[in-house]
Amino acid sequence: MRWCCALSIAAFSASIGFVLRGEASDSTGPNVAPPADEAAAVIQAFAGLENAGPDLVVGNIAAPWAGGNVVVGGRTIRGFGIGTTACNVGTQPLNWVQETPDHPVIAQSVYRISGQGRFEQIGFGWPKHSFCALQYQRGLPGNYCATCQAACQGCCSRLGVGCWDPYASNRNGLQEYLGPRSEINAFTGEFPFPYGIAWEQTGNAIYKRVQIDVTQLDPTLNPGAFFYAEAQYVARDDAAAGNSENNVSSRQLLVSGATPNFELALTGTFNTTIPAIRRWPVHVPQAVVRTVDLTDEGRFEIGGYARDNGNGTWTYNYAVYNQNSHRAGYAFEVAIASGVGVSNIGMSFPGYHSGEPLTNAPWSGVRSGSKVRWQADATFAVNPNANAIRWGTAYTFWFTATRPPINGEVRIETFRQPGFATALLPVPEPLPVDLADSNCDSVINVSDIGPFVIALTNPGGFSAAFPGCDILNSDTNQDGFVNEGDIGSFVTILLGQ
Repeated sequence: MRWCCALSIAAFSASIGFVLRGEASDSTGPNVAPPADEAAAVIQAFAGLENAGPDLVVGNIAAPWAGGNVVVGGRTIRGFGIGTTACNVGTQPLNWVQETPDHPVIAQSVYRISGQGRFEQIGFGWPKHSFCALQYQRGLPGNYCATCQAACQGCCSRLGVGCWDPYASNRNGLQEYLGPRSEINAFTGEFPFPYGIAWEQTGNAIYKRVQIDVTQLDPTLNPGAFFYAEAQYVARDDAAAGNSENNVSSRQLLVSGATPNFELALTGTFNTTIPAIRRWPVHVPQAVVRTVDLTDEGRFEIGGYARDNGNGTWTYNYAVYNQNSHRAGYAFEVAIASGVGVSNIGMSFPGYHSGEPLTNAPWSGVRSGSKVRWQADATFAVNPNANAIRWGTAYTFWFTATRPPINGEVRIETFRQPGFATALLPVPEPLPVDLADSNCDSVINVSDIGPFVIALTNPGGFSAAFPGCDILNSDTNQDGFVNEGDIGSFVTILLGQ
């Protein structure tokens, strides 16, 4: 295929019309709409957003287009494309030279915030390689790109200052223009062209597109869930100007239709330069999201939420989103105090597909001393294609603990080149110092077993044997009594030392 001749004038006109209609539409389908993301304060105003040099942002998102379904390993997978509009809010034109490495690529993803408050990325596709830039002005949310200094008349090899360029959802799902994420450095904006994997190849209805297991969309299986589309532009000269941190935007979605042919429509406000993970606290007020910039390269967003299960336990949910770090994420760990019971350690991540060489090996998750730690299947030195948290992806981690949340430290370690960064998020509160210290020697160890048994079976004898020691130190389930209900929690605390 010759990229310069890929679209006729008629095709361009049809594409533009589709995008304009899609951007004007807020159709929610036949379903009753859940609460929309109305938090206007989160939406970044474009006054003052302009940065020196070319600065490319996602100016709008169009309703996803469904390309069809394929059954893979007994699961029905539905493929989507997500339409985008790019806007140059910088002070210089941005390169858009087709058939060279000097054009933007467009990543597309879908996320879900479950009714239980967990944030997960449920699908992504191969990035779209763009070709020439139209020069439009006005008509976008926030009234930005309202004054276009066109780089040329028509479709140009540069996007002018204050100009916007649209791609329809079905066009962002054209398989011959979709290239692998693994060859793209989102921090520098560099990638080979032609790309080296599946060059211009096409396939079945889901090949290279945003792939979502339909069970992840089914409203009957996901009551109370919220869904988000996210788009990200990566461009070499935008990154060279230091303007790659504002290239991600998001918009809430509604699911309509019946399984397996679900449709996705737009609702709520457009969140300019706001990644989907930043919408988590809007729907789950107890959730906390922190921005973590590596000192030398790339940005992560790390979030956490502790859900009270109502039975003396809390489910801790975390999400690590790598916006543009080429170093990627190798490990994630959460600080856990000694004696706190931990169970149900798990994680989820969106699977690579369509021939990407990256593995989908699950991370190991274990409790080890004063932390719960997950890590990839291999280091970069052992396997450069190991399952790390690469750019434009979010990995979700969780466990159940026996203590309520306080602010504590979580840590990510990088995949390429050793390094780490930390953030403060909800972590389990430590046990009271004296809980399970049945002999009151300020140490919890096997020496407490005998006194615990005495407190359990002979309270009067305990007072005589350990004068001045509070028998309620053995009330390890903290129900106000020392009885057989404390045995399990005493053993848990003891083994956790």
